[in-house]
This record gives sequence, C-alpha cells and structure tokens, in this order.
Amino acid sequence: MFSMTVQTWEDNHLFADEKQATLFLGALDSIFLFSYAVGLYLSGVIGDRVNLRYVLCFGLCGSAVVEFLFGTLTEWLHIYNAYLYCGLWVLNGLLQSAVWPCVVAVMGNWFGKTGRGFVFGLWSACASVGNILGAFLASSVLQYGYE
Repeated sequence: MFSMTVQTWEDNHLFADEKQATLFLGALDSIFLFSYAVGLYLSGVIGDRVNLRYVLCFGLCGSAVVEFLFGTLTEWLHIYNAYLYCGLWVLNGLLQSAVWPCVVAVMGNWFGKTGRGFVFGLWSACASVGNILGAFLASSVLQYGYE
C-alpha cells in the first residue's frame, strides 16, 4: 500500500491549520463581494460622467496590477500579511466593479432590444459560474498549502 502524505509547497505558513485558511478564503470572498457591490454604485456614476473607454481600461488594468501584487509580488518578496491581502482584495473589488457598468452601457449600444436580454443573460451568468468554479478550485487545493 502507498502511504498518503500531505505536502506543502512552501515552509511559510500564514495559517496554523486548514480551518483557518478556509475561514480566510471566506473572508476574502466576502470583502471582495462587499467592495464590488459598493463599487458598482460609484462606477455607474463615474461611467456616466467620464469616457467609458477610460473607465473600462482603468478598471481592467488596475485590477490586473492588484492581482499581480496579490499573487506574485507578495510571494517574490515573501510578504505574508493577511491585512495586506485583505486591503488588496478590497481594492481589487472596487476596480473590477468599474467594468460591469461600462460593459452594460457599451453592449446596450451594440445589440438591439430584441436580442439584448439573451446576450446579457449569457454574459452575466459567466460571472456566477466562474465564482462557483473558482471557490471550488481554491478549496480543493487547500490541503497542499495556501499558496
């Protein structure tokens, strides 16, 4: 018989056990969704007053930078701080919230009233499916370490 041993990728442990890591992932998800929801109101107002291309570009590029800081730079520099991760994820939620109102405005101009509901239904479903699959994937690899 083969013996199953749990391996971690690194010796750096931000959490004492899997339960704390799971709670932290839940907290990250919650603060992201809260900041995203608040940001949708702000981004809608900003999108009405500023060129949609600029707001969309700022939201997408800013979110890419924050995700790079969150996932790559913190590992390169060996920065393991839960408060930093939470702050970056709040900023990520605010930046990503700039995208949806702009996309709705642009797509509303591209598609006629007859096909708009179907297109928006497909487009908005991909976010929910992605959230479900992302949470499943993240929780399925926790046994190997939080990294």
